[in-house]
Amino acid sequence: MKYLVTAIFRLQLVLAAGCGVRSAHEQLAFPKSTSVHEGLAFPKSTVGAGAPRFLSGDTAEADAGPNDWVMVALKEKNDEPKYLVYDYVRKGEDAAHWSELFTYMNTPKPDEPPSDFMNRQKANLEKKCPGARFRLINQSDSQITYESKVAKCNQLGDQDEIVRVIYGKLNMFRVSYTTHSADMPATRRAEALSLLSGFELQNKP
Repeated sequence: MKYLVTAIFRLQLVLAAGCGVRSAHEQLAFPKSTSVHEGLAFPKSTVGAGAPRFLSGDTAEADAGPNDWVMVALKEKNDEPKYLVYDYVRKGEDAAHWSELFTYMNTPKPDEPPSDFMNRQKANLEKKCPGARFRLINQSDSQITYESKVAKCNQLGDQDEIVRVIYGKLNMFRVSYTTHSADMPATRRAEALSLLSGFELQNKP
């Protein structure tokens, strides 16, 4: 139950600033205010067949391999502020008990550059978890990737999260990888960065 509470709290921090299996959500539903012509291509379509799959539906758990992700939560809000969030965990884990968490978020693009979005997230997290550490990994005019770490936080416990934020014309996409550790191993960090880099903005005609 503790990890479910921390996942909900993480979503609050960000917002303050069917049957069968579906694979590699290349076409996702969007909040009504966002552009239906924008989306994110998932790694299976950008990297190839060897990329992890993102699965949902009744057979997702059974179909998932050790490197795949299984959807455990869908959060959608169509009044202000609009957003759409998918949470995924590893096979055999659930929303309340997970060691690794992947989160996809789509919301209307804020009226600020990516760096200001990151700084707001940083301020919110530092307020809730004094001693939180942030590290900028890379940035451009339309994207930013950063890492945050907290240890022994009353509301989050130990957590190391890498976040990639992508701005489209009207939408903001936020994809993140989180572990319940104060400092993830270097090999896992490299794998997380590789995973997040596989998402690409796509525009539908």
